[in-house]
Amino acid sequence: MGMALFPKSKLYISDCFGNKIYRISDSKIEVWFDYKFLSGPNGLLCTKDDLLLLNMNEKIAYVINKRTKKYKKFFSGIDNLDGIVSDGGNGFFVSGAWQGQIFHIDSDGNKKLMIDLGKEKINTADIEYIAKKKLLIVPTLNKTVIAYK
Repeated sequence: MGMALFPKSKLYISDCFGNKIYRISDSKIEVWFDYKFLSGPNGLLCTKDDLLLLNMNEKIAYVINKRTKKYKKFFSGIDNLDGIVSDGGNGFFVSGAWQGQIFHIDSDGNKKLMIDLGKEKINTADIEYIAKKKLLIVPTLNKTVIAYK
């Protein structure tokens, strides 16, 4: 499950097992996005106009326009897509949970492996990035938190 909040507006929630995206707005909950291609929707991130969606089982990330619901593929090829955060600019950090990998994705969808904790048998989870401090926070499924500058 993932959640993304657009400030002072709407909360989007992914249902990994039900393959839906819900939206809470004005104290009402509704199924917002229910397309057949959803397969383990997990990580979400709101931008001004779009919702970025990590479709875990399909290994594909999508950009969904929040107003029109038109969508397009953003990048693909990362196993176990879990968390996505802005890098403070035009890119993103994305976690591949079970294999313990963190990738950087540029605005064109090109990916670069930044951290690989799999050799140490450390699984990553959702992540956070504090742009002002250039600090990436990586909670692990081993009940630890790792930070990278």
